[in-house]
Amino acid sequence: MPVNLEWEEQEIDRAFDLSNVIFGAALSAYVGVAIARNNLPLNEVWWLVLALFGLSLALFNARELAHILRGTHVGAPKLACFTIVTGLVCAGSAFSRSGFRLDIALAFGTGWFATLIFLLGAHVVRRFRKYD
Repeated sequence: MPVNLEWEEQEIDRAFDLSNVIFGAALSAYVGVAIARNNLPLNEVWWLVLALFGLSLALFNARELAHILRGTHVGAPKLACFTIVTGLVCAGSAFSRSGFRLDIALAFGTGWFATLIFLLGAHVVRRFRKYD
């Protein structure tokens, strides 16, 4: 039976969308409360913008890397990995520069990654399971 790559692509996208929405909402709530409590000056807000840009860059390329590894997209995995690492380093340094606690950001990142691994793992298991 041939592999339906369109279905594979949609399943990978669903896994990323689900984890991004859940953890994006939690991160937004944390950032919003921190901004309201601390009354951040404009220069720290710009660092926060840079952190969110780096995080977006990393998350987009993580999705792309999953597609490249599964074969639903064509691209260079090394470039995607480099961009993911660069985005995470940029986000981490900008979060720390803007006064946010890195341990909380790391907890969000760990939860996001664990959720994504679970969802993609379920996808892989479902892919090879035989239904009657």
